[in-house]
Amino acid sequence: MFAIILCAPQITPLPQHMTILNSTFMYVGPLQWSCKSNGVDCLGLIINQVDLYTKTMFAKGVPAPKSAQVTKLVITLLSTDVPQSPQEEFYNITVNSSSINVFAPDTYSLSRALSTVVQLIQEAPGDEYKKGLYSIMQVEIQDASAYSFRELMLDPSRHYLPVSTFKRQLNAMALTKFNVLHIHLTDTQSIAFAPETAPADKFQNSAFYNGGFFRLSKADMTEISSYANSLGIHIMIEYDMPGHATSWKKANAKLVANCPTHGFTSVNPINEDLFTYINAFLTDIIDAVYTKLEKTPLIHLGGDEVDHGCWNEDPEISSYMQKNGINTTLLWQQFHARVSQLVQKLSPNATRFYWQESYENQNEMKNAVVHAWYNVDVVAKATRNGYKVVRSFGWYLDQQKPGQQRYGIQDTWQDFYVVDVLEGVEKAFKDNVMGGGACMWGEKVTDGNIDEQIWPRAVAVAEALWSAPSVRTINSVLKNRFQAAACMLVAGGIDTGAFIPSKPCIGDKGLRL
Repeated sequence: MFAIILCAPQITPLPQHMTILNSTFMYVGPLQWSCKSNGVDCLGLIINQVDLYTKTMFAKGVPAPKSAQVTKLVITLLSTDVPQSPQEEFYNITVNSSSINVFAPDTYSLSRALSTVVQLIQEAPGDEYKKGLYSIMQVEIQDASAYSFRELMLDPSRHYLPVSTFKRQLNAMALTKFNVLHIHLTDTQSIAFAPETAPADKFQNSAFYNGGFFRLSKADMTEISSYANSLGIHIMIEYDMPGHATSWKKANAKLVANCPTHGFTSVNPINEDLFTYINAFLTDIIDAVYTKLEKTPLIHLGGDEVDHGCWNEDPEISSYMQKNGINTTLLWQQFHARVSQLVQKLSPNATRFYWQESYENQNEMKNAVVHAWYNVDVVAKATRNGYKVVRSFGWYLDQQKPGQQRYGIQDTWQDFYVVDVLEGVEKAFKDNVMGGGACMWGEKVTDGNIDEQIWPRAVAVAEALWSAPSVRTINSVLKNRFQAAACMLVAGGIDTGAFIPSKPCIGDKGLRL
């Protein structure tokens, strides 16, 4: 029993059920992968998964074949169909005396399974840092997601992020079982996407400029979406409006309300040309991210921190409201309805998401999802009113102290870990909570420091959403397990920080084996 406790695999997020069948370590050799779905080979569909997880499993180099016992990784898929939107994910793993056997319903759930397999392969006592020596125990695992929607948000509108950075974060997400990459493409500072369809092509002027424009093309977005899909991750695109729109002015000054004392923060909703621009932008982003992969669009239309004073300052908008007997609340409702109609016409099956202020403004939210970010009360209220909700309140990675006072930002993972997305939600409405996710706002985050700003703290969010453990005591057992997860990220090529002082991770730069 002592050996089992001492050497049991450290799996993060925690699986729902794991049984150690035999605590004796077996050496793992070079793995022969196979994948079958209804008798048809499917290995060609998971090449990127094979590459990522093999690299992470074997960070000490190619397994030494001498005395190897486990040499096969056998995958069975129920279907090769790609999930159109986030849904429950599950898998089973059985490790016997010669093979690792994985069952999953599709390639998305398979990615969750393989992130667990990575952690089953470990170093037996005495083999630490010995090149090519890897071991595994005989185990059975049955696992499933507690929540179907588990996002990480990136913000290339505050600092440009290249395609390679998105791919690196997707690797980290796959390893930790996140399944939605939320890309905040537009904000006050810039528009990070370059549409091609007129007149939205003028938004290319809203990108950051330093001797050349820094922006993501349609081809870039398709590449990101395709790579995400190969790792079992959905993409949600955020086109933030009607606030945070100052950057739109560089495309066409008339798209933005004339409110200099308010920083030109809001769109001009009485300008009919505005909707032509929005429609063209949405046409291109839906085509680039979703249509080419035949995926159902997840479109986040923002709606946070809308400056009503901006509209009141603009003489034409103020006159329009007075003439029509409306205020800024109703003006926003009209704008919201127009944009919703555009989305529904472009993609009838699209799922729309909005920050909670859109719901609080009593905008029409039929079939839309409320995204809670600045307080928790809206989660209970919106679910009670029949709306689907995702929560990011308590999971802002840019916040120094999202919970209680901490010595440093690195320790805020402890506050992230205890967040319960069902807080305050009545039992009858808990199924309306889809999940939630971590947000990495980009004001102070660049390509150079993004890994250590997100990781490993986001691991705590990943476990809260995948496992939803009933007991969340912060103790040495948890810290050691999470540190093992941080080392997994290192092996996967992520420049992560650490949870605790520890020995070098396998894969650490400069480590000599």
